Amino acid sequence: MPLRAACVCLLLLATTGAYGQEQPGSRHVTGKQGAAGAQVLINEVNTDQYPRVQIFATVLKDGVPLRGLGAADFRVREDEVDQEPLTVAPQLPPLSVVLTLDTSGSMAKRMQAAQAAAMRFLDTLGGGDSAQVVTFAREVRRLTAMSTDRQAVREAIGRAVARGDTALYDALYDSIGLVRERAGRKAIVLLSDGVDDDGTGKPLSKHTMQDVVGLARDINVPIYILGLGTEIDEAGLAAVAEATGGLYFKAPQASDLQALYQTIGAQLAGQYAITYTSSLPADGSERRVDLTAQEVTASKAYKAAGGSGTAAAENPRARGADAPCYDAAAMESLDAKLRKITDRYAKGLLASTERDRQQRQLVNELDHLMAQGSGTAACLQQQLGLVYTLYNGGLITSVQRDASRKVLHAKLHDGCLTLATDVPPIAKCLKLMHGTYEQGFIDSTQRDASRQVLWQALHELLVARARADTEIDQAFDVVKQLYEQGLITSVQRDETRRALSEK
Repeated sequence: MPLRAACVCLLLLATTGAYGQEQPGSRHVTGKQGAAGAQVLINEVNTDQYPRVQIFATVLKDGVPLRGLGAADFRVREDEVDQEPLTVAPQLPPLSVVLTLDTSGSMAKRMQAAQAAAMRFLDTLGGGDSAQVVTFAREVRRLTAMSTDRQAVREAIGRAVARGDTALYDALYDSIGLVRERAGRKAIVLLSDGVDDDGTGKPLSKHTMQDVVGLARDINVPIYILGLGTEIDEAGLAAVAEATGGLYFKAPQASDLQALYQTIGAQLAGQYAITYTSSLPADGSERRVDLTAQEVTASKAYKAAGGSGTAAAENPRARGADAPCYDAAAMESLDAKLRKITDRYAKGLLASTERDRQQRQLVNELDHLMAQGSGTAACLQQQLGLVYTLYNGGLITSVQRDASRKVLHAKLHDGCLTLATDVPPIAKCLKLMHGTYEQGFIDSTQRDASRQVLWQALHELLVARARADTEIDQAFDVVKQLYEQGLITSVQRDETRRALSEK
């Protein structure tokens, strides 16, 4: 078996067999290439309006997007059931793309070429497409919000400075989270010249490759990866790209980047939007979609709406700010089932393996219910509290608690980042994270990670805006108050003070 294919297989086994065996409904994605040079990639399966399903796919001929195909040129099957009729949209919906740039120290000599290539990539986007810039070294930083303002994005790319180690998988995980609520097409485009490393040969990221692939599958977003140079984890990066419906490109030299960025841009612009109404019931099951074109078939899996305990999934207001935090009736039912399992195990009526199996299944339902509720900060805090109530009651394990906590904290963190454009909302988010930590809902590592990113945004705003003496004094007061409230550290306070003093 070729090395790349072997890596993908191992990665899929690692992510889908987390409980000791591969699950038959595991999500997967394969893109196949025919002997004549044709290649089909299912980049995304969009089910925002289920049972209406929209596939965003790329058909390549010798690496170049094949144009001019119509509905008659495609065949779609779900779990071996043909889906008809198909329509191919004459115009693609807007694209939301996150440009994730490695700014670790090893990129210093290559940064100028990388910045120029990333800026040129923006020229491949359509007028309604949006882009966002994320950089990573030891910390992951969001330089812009998702925006159609090309000039603002270019300026952000130009401000990137190379220094530090490489939190590669944290950067990918955070980038994926940024497109969680974006409608239409989505993509992550990553550039890196190294491996996930803290400078001593050990992984730096809190998230793993499996975390990244799992989240990308849940959100159904493809990851395109540019591996620069020779000191890269090529097998791992290629596995991530292929497992999510994207592609991996190797750039031996920085001078190769511009052409490769252009190739990715052309492929995204050349996608087909293939739409159909699923003939299968809304039962919450995993589905395998097979797309055939040019006598080549590609496959990808998605989870249908509906199913037991997921009534909120069919509610079009489910993710709105006025939606409930979760379906209370469904949650009561889950709580009762968890208690019954715990009681039966305590009475010796269930073996530990069967208890664990049933418990895992119910925790998956719990996570799905959380995902369907409102994503407001208040609701996320309430959901975190519910997870701890279940844990304190002995109904879920510490591992399951921490897994749910990680997902909910990531949503809270990402929501705060979208508001981090002015001093008052940043201060409010710092208080929110501190309060959530004091309640015991997140751990100190999660609090500190969010605090560092929020403080960095605050620091840059205060320093940039403080020009007159009165503005500088006001900025000093803000920093003092946040420190006295325990919302920033003395190191963070002193660094902002020094920068303000130099003004």
